[in-house]
Amino acid sequence: EERRSRQENVARLPRMAPQSKLFDINAANITGGVQYRKTANSEGALTNNTNIAAEGQLLNHESYAFVSRDSNDGLRTVRARLSRQSEDGDLLGPLNARFYELGDVGATNVPLTGSSRQGLGFRVNNNPLVNTDFSTTDIEGDNLPGWDVELYRNGVLVETELVGDDGRYLFQEVPLFAGNNDFELLFYGPQGEVRSETLNVPVTAELLGTQRDTYEVSMQLDDESFYQRNHAEDEDTGEPDIAARYNKQIGSNSLGFMGLRSRSIDGERRTYASTGVTSIIGSTIYDANVAIDDQSEVAAEVRARRNLLGWDVSTNAGWNSDDYQISGSSDPSVLRVGARAQRQFTPPIGTRANVLAS
Repeated sequence: EERRSRQENVARLPRMAPQSKLFDINAANITGGVQYRKTANSEGALTNNTNIAAEGQLLNHESYAFVSRDSNDGLRTVRARLSRQSEDGDLLGPLNARFYELGDVGATNVPLTGSSRQGLGFRVNNNPLVNTDFSTTDIEGDNLPGWDVELYRNGVLVETELVGDDGRYLFQEVPLFAGNNDFELLFYGPQGEVRSETLNVPVTAELLGTQRDTYEVSMQLDDESFYQRNHAEDEDTGEPDIAARYNKQIGSNSLGFMGLRSRSIDGERRTYASTGVTSIIGSTIYDANVAIDDQSEVAAEVRARRNLLGWDVSTNAGWNSDDYQISGSSDPSVLRVGARAQRQFTPPIGTRANVLAS
């Protein structure tokens, strides 16, 4: 009785809904650099560049803006987006959405339909989680052009990227393992600058249970942004990229999906239908996906990943018919089989190193 009385007397505070504002700046990051360069056959030149990233609220939405300029081109890039999130699923009327964003957004991930670039458009879903894919994830962001970026997962080096002239870096389809996926991004500047960011993406059978009857839809203009001074020469730039995905829980440890996507490849409109399943059995994640395009060309893949004795081990196999294309390659591969194992160790000199076998 005494124990029950103590439990009943525990103070419980009501959860406060986040307050929205017409305008507010929560955080701003300003980085810049100055460089002097002289070669044997030219006069010296002094250049400078500045990046500004700001987060806050605008028109009762969460807001983000990124601006990049330099002394040669002036204003180079402006990216901006507005978003809103609700745990109650009461956004956009009958859509019962939990999240939507407008502006420079990423595309909905539909396996076997090709990678995507950030574009100008919108994205909406009713997912209670930020990460809506349990097999892979995309990690992207903004930084000064010319910086090097290293991506680590649980201390193991995954990949390196060079920030492009548009100030973007993107790690696409990074494999996820069962349990916690602790990512660390290390940024290295040309003048010896170093900074880091961390991100956690958990993958568990319990989280699969949150995905019953969830959807995501996106529409964007490929590789367009709020403002971009220089565009890469690509005939697909500015073409609509439309994607939709529906998730359904299967049993207690599996998640199935169905997806559609329409995009332009080398100036030709392609439409795909994709379906698959992700299962967590023990400490191993299994994926099996199949897709068909509007020319009746077919692709399929199977993958498995787990941590084994300290090694991140992954295997994969994929096949597609001769004319199934998800990129502009004139000679796409039709059969792929691979295996990869990585682990971290502490060397006698230094702080960490990696061993890779593939």
